[in-house]
Amino acid sequence: MNVYFDDTYWGCLREKDERQPGREFRCNVSFQWEGKTWQIPAVYLCPQGLVADLCCRIERQEFTDFYEKWKEWEGDESLLERENPYHRNFRMEAEADNMPLQKQTGCGCSYRPLDLIPQEEARESGTDMVEEMLMKSYGLDLTAGWTFWRQSFAWAEGISGEISSVVFTFCREPEDFPGPHFRTGTKGAEKEVAFVHPATGKMHRLIILGQEPKVLPVREFPPETELESFPEHFTVLHYQVEPELPEETLLVSDCSLPDLPKSPAASSIAVIGGADGPTSVFVAGKVSGSKEESSGKSAFSSLHYEPADEVEWKLTFRVQDPRQIQVSVPI
Repeated sequence: MNVYFDDTYWGCLREKDERQPGREFRCNVSFQWEGKTWQIPAVYLCPQGLVADLCCRIERQEFTDFYEKWKEWEGDESLLERENPYHRNFRMEAEADNMPLQKQTGCGCSYRPLDLIPQEEARESGTDMVEEMLMKSYGLDLTAGWTFWRQSFAWAEGISGEISSVVFTFCREPEDFPGPHFRTGTKGAEKEVAFVHPATGKMHRLIILGQEPKVLPVREFPPETELESFPEHFTVLHYQVEPELPEETLLVSDCSLPDLPKSPAASSIAVIGGADGPTSVFVAGKVSGSKEESSGKSAFSSLHYEPADEVEWKLTFRVQDPRQIQVSVPI
C-alpha cells in the first residue's frame, strides 16, 4: 500500500503516481482509550512529513446494541453520536525526537461486516475498495467491525525524515451537550435564562440585552450561480452571561432552518450546515455599530426572506476534558 503525505486513503488506489510514497514502518503499537483498544499498525515517513494510521476493532455486539437502541431516534444527534461505537472522540498531536510536528490533514473510514448491515441498507451497501485495502494491508479480522483514522504531520524545521522515535499525544475532542431553549420577540418573552453548566454544575444566567432586525447588504450574484434571490433578513441577539464563560464553551444558535436561495435549480443549491439539522450563523463576539456592542456578546439567527417576529434560540455547551495520554512509537 503506497501512502502519500498530502493525500487521503483514496489516493493509495491510483495505479500510477509520480509522487514519492512514504517509507513504511510497522510498529503494531496499541493503547487504551475510553475502554477500547486502538492500534497504530504503521507509520509512514514521507519527504514532507509523517503519516500515522490508526484502527480500532468494533465488536459485533456493540454495533447490534447501538442499532437496536437508536434505530428510530429522531432527537438531538449529538446524543446518538456520543454512543456510536464507530465514533472517534480524540484529537492527536505528535513530536519527533522531542520536536513538535505540525498537524496537517486527517481522514477516516469504517468497516462493517455485511451480515451486520440492516436489511434495508444491505442492497446499497458494500465493502469499499479503501476498506478492503486497509483490512488486507493490516491483516484485520473480517468478522468484526473496524474504524480507521489517518493523520499527517509536517516535519519541524531541522528534521529531514531520519528520526528515532515519535510520541503521539491524545486528548478528547470537545463534546457538545444540548441546553435549554428560549424565545425572543414575543410578548412576555424571557428576559433571562437560568441554566446549570453540565461540566461544572454551577448556576449561570444568560441575560438578554435586546435584539435587532438586520438585513444583509444588497449583492449582485455572478451569472453562473443562476440565483434569483437570496434570504437576507436575520436577527441579532445581544446577551451577556453571569458568571461569564469562555466564548468557545457556550454557543447560542437559532433552532430554525434557514430559507433556501431561489433559483431555477434550487435543489442543487447547498446551504452551509443545512445537512446537519437546524442551522444558524454564530458569532462569538461583538457586532460593530450595535447599540449593545460594548456590554455583551451577539448571536445571529438563520437567514429568511421576511423579518422574523420571534426567534427560538438554543444553548449548546461545549465541554473539553483535560485528560490526555501519550503513546511512544520507536522508529
